[in-house]
Amino acid sequence: MQKLLVSINTNKGQAQKKISITCSFFYPAIVWIFFYISTVYIFINMISKEDLKRLVDLRIQATAETPEVVCSKSTGKISMVGNLIPSDPQSFFAPINRWFLLYSTEFDPKQITVDLYLTFINGCSEHHLVSFLKKVEELYSRGVEVRISCHYESDDYDMRDWGRDLRQVLKIPVDMVEIN
Repeated sequence: MQKLLVSINTNKGQAQKKISITCSFFYPAIVWIFFYISTVYIFINMISKEDLKRLVDLRIQATAETPEVVCSKSTGKISMVGNLIPSDPQSFFAPINRWFLLYSTEFDPKQITVDLYLTFINGCSEHHLVSFLKKVEELYSRGVEVRISCHYESDDYDMRDWGRDLRQVLKIPVDMVEIN
């Protein structure tokens, strides 16, 4: 048996929180659990009521590895245009996930539109994108009107097939839009 003492400090003047875990399973599992718990704890504490008042449209400029991202709070439209092959997909998706969490919980959207104009996507980024789309799917299951469109060039069979695969993964209708 191993005993692990975990301390989490915040910058908001809250008391230090300690978690004591006694376990007999693999140490890597403990590390993974700690990482997951601390990530969720930090993410939740990043959101304050002041952030809600200042929620603005999110705009991320495109690079050679990342798409241009535009999230509009007035229209509920989220678009990604370009390559999705960042070296650190978790960091790339962090502001998108944060914006979406604030928008979906505090603005009570009636409709959300996701337009994907992706030219290339790698496996790790695909995982993060599908995780994001699963959050959109949760709103769909609660009655929010959701529309997802995958735009692909007529000769890009890889992105066409990726969009078709996405249809099978999600429980949301995914429109396939061919671009000439």
